[in-house]
Amino acid sequence: MKANPLDLFLGGKIKLNKKFYFISGNEASLIERSKDFIINKLKNEYFFETHHIDNIKFFKKEIGLFSDKSLYIIKESGGLNDTSIKNLLDNNDIFLFIFENSSKINSLKTFFSKRSDSFVFDCYELDRNNKVMLLNDFIKKNNILIDDEKYWMLVERLDNRYALFENDLNKIKILDLKNITLSGLKSIMNVEKDNNEKIFFQIFKNNSHFVTLYKERIKSNKDVNDLYYYSKFFCLQIITSQNEDQYTKNIPRYLFREKAFLIDIYKKYNSKKRIQLLRLLNKTEKIIRTKNELSIIIVLRFLLGFKKISIS
Repeated sequence: MKANPLDLFLGGKIKLNKKFYFISGNEASLIERSKDFIINKLKNEYFFETHHIDNIKFFKKEIGLFSDKSLYIIKESGGLNDTSIKNLLDNNDIFLFIFENSSKINSLKTFFSKRSDSFVFDCYELDRNNKVMLLNDFIKKNNILIDDEKYWMLVERLDNRYALFENDLNKIKILDLKNITLSGLKSIMNVEKDNNEKIFFQIFKNNSHFVTLYKERIKSNKDVNDLYYYSKFFCLQIITSQNEDQYTKNIPRYLFREKAFLIDIYKKYNSKKRIQLLRLLNKTEKIIRTKNELSIIIVLRFLLGFKKISIS
């Protein structure tokens, strides 16, 4: 059946009690966030062990050390059909399929949408109603006061891409704004101010200069998280954009000065380098899961790895 991916984050609206989870769409950050939520929930609360396989053809039942239940994450659609799905039913395992939007997966999406043992999540940019729903939930959970004028101003200014939308809400948390005034709103939405995330745009300086700048500017856990997820957003756009036009449309409007820089990066990538970048992201995410936190050195290595792939 179809489900709204945003309901995953809205206080238990969705119970993860299905056999199959199917995530697709064209909003990379929401796809990534939905994937991470499902994996972490099943792993940490229901004690599933996780396994990554490229294709369902390579599925082989893994016997876990602590559980007979496994979550298999699959990112290629080849071999998926009615017969292969039936062969997966006689076990306690769960399967998470993550595919880029394309005409090739439309029949699969329809197939899983009709199954009662499945959830299908379509991940697209947030519309006004979605932003209102998420913002209302955030305001309620954090006991925030805001009048109607500031509220609708905030709705209009918040980004349509989930990762950047979430980042702005996190600013409200960090600033501990319980009563949002006009000046507080400006401090949240002032994207022109100099911030540490902009170090990303210095990445093609020589390594010595970049590392020195990084060490000078990145000091706290907040600095590290902001820079990593900001950089990850652009990496996911490179990986998932079908062409330059789609990639260009996904560049936030406020980065008009950096637009040419970002397009130039995209042009450096062919299919082979996109695979290398995806492997770098997966490797970094694996390290983060092992250590349960980001660190200054992990993110520096990630950025230098991204640079190496980009200029190779």
